[in-house]
Amino acid sequence: MAHTSAADLAHGLKGAKFPMSKKDLAALARKNGVADEVVQTIEEMPEGEYGSVTDVEHAFHQRRSGGARQSGTGGKGGTTSAAQKGGQHSHRGDKSR
Repeated sequence: MAHTSAADLAHGLKGAKFPMSKKDLAALARKNGVADEVVQTIEEMPEGEYGSVTDVEHAFHQRRSGGARQSGTGGKGGTTSAAQKGGQHSHRGDKSR
């Protein structure tokens, strides 16, 4: 399986004008000259329209942690993710208490 870092993903998203579909994000990543595995990572994210880089990062982290089986989490519907609320990806057992 391909291994993509958050930095690789960020490079692929350079110049993104949100909202963007997963298809448009993959096309932008190709245009930015990233490795095929980065494009593949984007293509494996849930379908939907992504409203911000935070939405994309959240889907990326869900995919890496095994949560990619959820559908429709691509930022559609105006829900606010934990990443959007706190500016970081939220984890159980967080030390910020």
